Amino acid sequence: MALTATGFPGRLVGRPDGSNRDSPVMRIVNAVLGDATGGRWQVVLDYARVLTESGHQVLLLVNSREVKDELALPAGVELAKVRNSGHYDPLATLVAWRLFQRFQPDVVIAHCSRSLALLKRAARGRAPVVGVCHSNNVRRMATADAHFNISTHIGSMISALTPSNHPAYHLPNMVQFDPAVSYVPRNFQQTPVIGAFGRFDPVKGFDVLLRALGLLRDRGLSFHCKLGGGGVQEQELRVLSEELKLGPLLEFVGWVRARQAFFDGIDVCCIPSRSDAFGITPLETAIAGVPQVLSTADGHRDMFEDGVQAYFAGIDQPDELANALTAMLTDSKNAQIMAQRAFDRVKSRYAEPVFRDNLNRALADVAKRFGNHR
Repeated sequence: MALTATGFPGRLVGRPDGSNRDSPVMRIVNAVLGDATGGRWQVVLDYARVLTESGHQVLLLVNSREVKDELALPAGVELAKVRNSGHYDPLATLVAWRLFQRFQPDVVIAHCSRSLALLKRAARGRAPVVGVCHSNNVRRMATADAHFNISTHIGSMISALTPSNHPAYHLPNMVQFDPAVSYVPRNFQQTPVIGAFGRFDPVKGFDVLLRALGLLRDRGLSFHCKLGGGGVQEQELRVLSEELKLGPLLEFVGWVRARQAFFDGIDVCCIPSRSDAFGITPLETAIAGVPQVLSTADGHRDMFEDGVQAYFAGIDQPDELANALTAMLTDSKNAQIMAQRAFDRVKSRYAEPVFRDNLNRALADVAKRFGNHR
């Protein structure tokens, strides 16, 4: 990654035990004081683990109302919980300030706008606060001292809102996998299985998928669909399935706990999201070797090219989604070619070693710039 910084580490106390030997070891606060569920929480944990394994001292700062499961925390990460009620909670700011007085961070990483607002006030200019925006709603993240942008689309929006002396770095999410893994082609089952999973929320677009399934059925295409997940839209989706008379063609399988087992049981993965900044699921799907049909959400278009590594369908367009699924299901040879291209792309661009080097390099640059300008 070429650093595209434009403007700031504290104390530099050595070098990490990682592949980037020029990066300093630092004390880093990694914070999510707002929503800590789904893909965002996974990314927060990835940051904590990668930073700790790189030799940094990491304080994971979370909202006590949001994070309950501490068993999933990476080894060596210190956990602190701050109860807070919003972006302008003075008591939470004071608690965070006291934590900073003890921990003396070199850099603070904020994974949501609430974290950014509270921790900017708590840091009081003594350490740079880096914003990591996990959605296309970037306005409240513009006040960060620096930005780690997970997609080019987010980077463009951030650059339009921030001063030119605030450095920004393109730092896409990573996916964890065995570096020795290789692509293994596989034939479609006699009745091809379409798979989709995630939180049952309108933003995920599963209602669009169900309408596309109805069109596939009307075209006489042979298929079965496994839909995994749960959430606020579950009853709505079940009612829609009945209205479309999908019957045994659609199977609600509950939350997907073992993703590899789910991937092993499907032939095509469909991700019809109405919005996706840069999700992890398409990366996991690619490493699993499963062909995929995606929406034209900004994050998907950052990852892959239409007709090269995946097929794309317009957001909220069930007819386009049905066409893409038809093309995938009726040409298994081309589907496997695209799946291998997606696998190769993810392995070369979004593997953990690539992410680790880019993250350490960006942090070192932020720390150096902040030390030179405060």
